[in-house]
Amino acid sequence: MNSESDHPLVLLLVCNKETREYLSDLLRRNSYSPQAFSVPADLLNHLRAGTDAIVFVDGQAVSNCGAGIFSKIRESCSGCKVIFLCDRAHRELIKEAMGLGAYGCVLEPYEEWEVLTMVRHVLSDLKPKRRRSSKKTRRPAEG
Repeated sequence: MNSESDHPLVLLLVCNKETREYLSDLLRRNSYSPQAFSVPADLLNHLRAGTDAIVFVDGQAVSNCGAGIFSKIRESCSGCKVIFLCDRAHRELIKEAMGLGAYGCVLEPYEEWEVLTMVRHVLSDLKPKRRRSSKKTRRPAEG
């Protein structure tokens, strides 16, 4: 199991109970330690400025508290990457979510490979120094 220092926080603001349980289980099985919230205020209180975090937000949460939740998350945690979980009932929110700073969107039925691919993309974006330093380690050609 990876330590917390190996990965940023993985947080779920998911009002749909079945989706919240499914994602929590999926992420735990893949060595992440998600923390789930169904109340936006609880999530916002948990976020810390300067912390890298991956935050999954479902369409029901956006419908309940408005699209401003994306801005509130960014204000609370500038290093957060927000992934919008969109079911069929909330597809009209995709454009607005992306315009308000969502990193990406995963469409229902939230296939395991799609969720994990999105997490891997976020992790690679959060650690650009590691990628750059590996390019610098090339040895000069001996002649």
